[in-house]
Amino acid sequence: KITLSPDVSICAGQYTTLTAAGSGGLPSGYQFSWGAGQDTGRAFIVNPNSTTVYTATLKDGCSPPVNNSVTVTVNPQPQSSFTASQTTVSEYQAFQLYNHSTGATTYLWNFGDGTSSTVDSPTHSYADTGMYNITLTATNILGCSATTEIKKYIHVTPAYRLYMPDAFTPNSDSLNDCFRPKGQAIRDWTIEIFSRYGNTVYKGTCWNGTYKGVPMMEGMYIYFLNVTETNGIEHTYSGPVYLDRKSTRLN
Repeated sequence: KITLSPDVSICAGQYTTLTAAGSGGLPSGYQFSWGAGQDTGRAFIVNPNSTTVYTATLKDGCSPPVNNSVTVTVNPQPQSSFTASQTTVSEYQAFQLYNHSTGATTYLWNFGDGTSSTVDSPTHSYADTGMYNITLTATNILGCSATTEIKKYIHVTPAYRLYMPDAFTPNSDSLNDCFRPKGQAIRDWTIEIFSRYGNTVYKGTCWNGTYKGVPMMEGMYIYFLNVTETNGIEHTYSGPVYLDRKSTRLN
């Protein structure tokens, strides 16, 4: 008698080991063969492309050969694939991931920052700059899975931040001598300064408190600021700024 390992299901591309055991007859003469008749031993490693029935034969050189069969069912693999709405974002800027997988029922996203999601097509944002790998594992109802990883897929740049001082001290002490915006992720800007009477006294990027080379009087002025982020987004701001010639430093 020949006994085989039970029927088994595998996912496409996987290997499995079939085993055979004999009983009765002459154990010292056992020879096991799978398929073509070669003496392959008790274990047989297979990797079928489709569902296949394997037949094993046991001979002992004395009794008539005996056969038995086992079925290896091959289940299809899903196809894992995705894209993103943007591949360059700033800190905390949300972006959309699009799941293009087929033949799957569940999904596991790994965003490369220690977080994950099981949503079909999630949104995500990163709290720090850098390059991030994103991995999507798609699994079907039969337990077969496929993984897609795109290395350095998302580039996270510094988030846009802007600070405009409300006063400056152009007294040549190298501290707050020039009125200009401060921040990060700023590509360029233009400042226009107006006197209390509405006259333009400056237009440029950094006002040193003069008009045509002549120091302006201490007092309140109005600024209009146009800023362009590194990603091309534009902003407009306005507000008062105090020109202070007495202070040596402003906190």
